[in-house]
Amino acid sequence: MNLDLSPTPAVKKLMIGLLAIWLGFSILINFLELTWAGELYTALSLTPSQVLSEGKLWQVLTYSVLHDLSSPSHVIFNLIALLFLAPPLERRWGYRGFVQFAFYSALIAGIFTLICGLVAPGYFGARVVGVSGVVMAVLAAFSFVMPNATILLFFVIPVQARWIVWL
Repeated sequence: MNLDLSPTPAVKKLMIGLLAIWLGFSILINFLELTWAGELYTALSLTPSQVLSEGKLWQVLTYSVLHDLSSPSHVIFNLIALLFLAPPLERRWGYRGFVQFAFYSALIAGIFTLICGLVAPGYFGARVVGVSGVVMAVLAAFSFVMPNATILLFFVIPVQARWIVWL
């Protein structure tokens, strides 16, 4: 099965947006050392204790557009995963269907993070950022929608998509 992996409109916008936000915060915080930018980054990050005890409900979604500023690999690997896995899903579901899927995936991953904060007290004050929850949902959807597609695990090992979700 030969898949067209060229970026689709929603995936392209998502990738550009995620990269722009990461670059913007990296420059504002790490190079310009602007205090307000660091405070904004913290306010947008998901910290279960802040959501549950301070009512910062927006964090359940805003965390997903941020990435670790000290690790470019965090945003790069998420973007690579989106580039390889998301376009076939957008082609199948359409622009709006994919955007809705990504939105609800981020929301569900955020809620799951809150539950983890309640169950594991050490996690209650942890700060979480990244679109990894959406990437995992995209990976799962890809493996169910296109089970016979071959994915190169670690860019080397060919594995049928149906088995990826179990790995």
